[in-house]
Amino acid sequence: MRVALARLAVCIVGSVYACSGLAAEWTRSLSIAPKLVLTDNVCLESENPQSEWVASVVPRVGVNGKGARATFRLYGGLEFHSLDNNKNTCGSSGLANNRAKSPIPSWGAIATSELARDLFFFDAGARGSTNNVSEFVSGSDDALNRSGNLNITHSYYVRPYIDTRLKSFAQLYLAYQYDDQINSSDLVGDSTKESVSLRLSSIASAIYWRINGSWNELRYDRPASTSELASLSGTVGTNINRELSINGTIGKEYNDYLALADEIDGEFWDVGFVWTPHSRFTLTAGIGDRFYGPAPRFSVSYRHKRQLFVAGYSRTLSYTRDLRTLDENSNQDILVDESGDVGADPEEINQGQPTTLNRAPILNDRFYTNYRYQGKRSSFSLGASYSDQTRAGAGNDVAFTRVNAGIGRTLTSNLSVRANASWYEYAPDTSDGSLRTESQTRRIGFSLNRKFAQKTSASLSYQYTERESDSDFNNYQENRLTLSVRFAY
Repeated sequence: MRVALARLAVCIVGSVYACSGLAAEWTRSLSIAPKLVLTDNVCLESENPQSEWVASVVPRVGVNGKGARATFRLYGGLEFHSLDNNKNTCGSSGLANNRAKSPIPSWGAIATSELARDLFFFDAGARGSTNNVSEFVSGSDDALNRSGNLNITHSYYVRPYIDTRLKSFAQLYLAYQYDDQINSSDLVGDSTKESVSLRLSSIASAIYWRINGSWNELRYDRPASTSELASLSGTVGTNINRELSINGTIGKEYNDYLALADEIDGEFWDVGFVWTPHSRFTLTAGIGDRFYGPAPRFSVSYRHKRQLFVAGYSRTLSYTRDLRTLDENSNQDILVDESGDVGADPEEINQGQPTTLNRAPILNDRFYTNYRYQGKRSSFSLGASYSDQTRAGAGNDVAFTRVNAGIGRTLTSNLSVRANASWYEYAPDTSDGSLRTESQTRRIGFSLNRKFAQKTSASLSYQYTERESDSDFNNYQENRLTLSVRFAY
């Protein structure tokens, strides 16, 4: 069924553009990057580290198409490496049944089409990415190790929707989405999700109103489980002036999922404001209450010439499957890559947010902030995030903290250097007797980049990683030296 769905998604993407007459603007890019890595701890183990040379090659493509009523984007590539999937050379660390995999995907495809003018639309997409099976055992940010703590995720979705104006009365949006997520690790599990979204809103005026309705059902196969979230709400707001608007929302949730808590739904409310003193700065904030308690929120963004700053906080109900992959709705995270950079291209983002193996909804209490400066010759980035996740099915929680920093400098027209540092902490609640252990991971890296021709470049980088855990089982240190060359066509 899932293979058939993958083929269906590809066929839909292709047929949408063939039928829409997308013959206007096309841009294409192709590159290939061979890489040689020397690591002194390929198994990421605390005792008897093993050195190994690893070779890999990453072909990457980019295709963008834009027509009068349709768009298409394909980006990313596959990494083929020399680690033998059947070679079991490591000791007791890692996940023994989940050894090295090749190729490693890092790609995505997004298609949009207007099938009936100002009325009916159709979107489709697919994505391949990686994430850690578990944050509580030794792992890494890439696939070039034998820890076994690597999960490959392929996902596909289709979304037909209506978006039209009802004369001069209101704007109607009605969407249905079906998506399928396939994971290489049985511990993570495969799942499907169906969702329906309804929004009926007033035409722009000093006083505005909006009615929102949503429903989604998440299903896992093995073992079988189902979670259902639904809500209906109404919002009224007013524009005080061109810079400030205030709004209030009341509604009710109708949820059905396995949880220890007696209360899993009920009435909710929210009041907030949006302040935009100028086009470069936006602040959105509000307070509210839901069945799980207070629900404050805020987001701020500032863009000016060479600088970008974003920050935000929210307390929402989420699925771990969605946290593992940075889908198109993760606005605050699409700006941040693993080195701490803001404004990264989607094809450079390979990891989702850290989370647990829970399948029921979780309460995600999350704060993030990121800053980036890009000068003519220098760049600087700083990012941090904190996520406290309470598992509905188990009642205990875990906190994930990340801090990233990076600095770069262009020395000549063909030579540049960069330094990165990061610190991760995973702190589980063990009051229930859980065997999960707290851990901290520190990483520093340096790279030298040389451009030889307009479409040829090379880089030499060094990276040191140290992980400390309450359990010796999950401690390790690794030194890594990487030489890579990139050819663009």
